[in-house]
Amino acid sequence: FGYRASVRDSVPVAGTEEGESMTHGMTGTKEHACWLAMRHRCNNPNNQKYHLYGGVGVIVFPDWDRPHGGFEAFFAYMGYCPPDKNCIDRWPNPDGNYEPGNVRWATDEESNNNKRTNRFLTINGKTLTIAQWSRESGVPRRTIMSRLRRGWTPEHAIRLGTFQGQRNMA
Repeated sequence: FGYRASVRDSVPVAGTEEGESMTHGMTGTKEHACWLAMRHRCNNPNNQKYHLYGGVGVIVFPDWDRPHGGFEAFFAYMGYCPPDKNCIDRWPNPDGNYEPGNVRWATDEESNNNKRTNRFLTINGKTLTIAQWSRESGVPRRTIMSRLRRGWTPEHAIRLGTFQGQRNMA
């Protein structure tokens, strides 16, 4: 992301005296952009991803969802986004809300592995998404999915190469 911090902002800091012109100064930062995106996904029916968030009942914790003071409350809980992370996701419960105890700063890969729509495979007691098994095994994700649709067992679907009698591997 190419975010640039700005010292000009119109959102007053929570707890300032009436008439006092104090701002959080974080407009344009990664943290502020993630907070805005989270709110838009949950609150704006015109947002491209609303149907995956607000449209299915996902909400933002009320203290974080206020136009005045919401960002400060969010930032007080989350802190700065670590340099190796770039988004916020709902974890450990991807079906839950954006609220304390269910959010984290995540990499794109962590966030993608934490989607409600993922299919998980358990092989030898280890549970991963198909994308994770693909990275680990070297077998393309689409190949694994195609093999599973054709009745292959998960153990065989993640192996490189082809097998004799693969139709009977279920």
